[in-house]
Amino acid sequence: MAKTTALALERFIELLREPATGFQAQLNSIAARDGVPLKPLPQRSLFMMNAAPELVDQSRDADYPELFVYAETLENAGREKFAYFSGPVRLAAEIRISSEVPDRLESDLHRHVEAVLNVLHNAPQEWRPGMVFTGRYMVTCSAARLGGNNFLQTAKVSFDIDLFIQ
Repeated sequence: MAKTTALALERFIELLREPATGFQAQLNSIAARDGVPLKPLPQRSLFMMNAAPELVDQSRDADYPELFVYAETLENAGREKFAYFSGPVRLAAEIRISSEVPDRLESDLHRHVEAVLNVLHNAPQEWRPGMVFTGRYMVTCSAARLGGNNFLQTAKVSFDIDLFIQ
């Protein structure tokens, strides 16, 4: 199954890194629209990993904001007979922001979520042959807590890809 999730994750990361329409371009556009400074996403702060913030903070020097991309679930629904895989793959993008004071955590987090959603909305429906973004997504936000650079808040965008691999 690594073949299925790896294909979808690699394509999503390509979309996030796209200079003209990717995450940073969307974040810059949102910052300009709202007239607020937003710290850019450092290139080294985009990870293909599902790890708790506490674990990551303890193992290295974190550079916020951070974006973690990973597969949550996949289901070989057998939609296409004799295919290696045919069914939904749920991917997630978890945004983590941190600040010394909690004043703008919530509003900045929602701007970062909007940037991820803009990347998804601007992407073609078919990411690769046999890989289709369904348009369905869900956003969950956590409460601010101690962590990172004093205060940490996270949000997760989960979305579905229909995948067919012969």
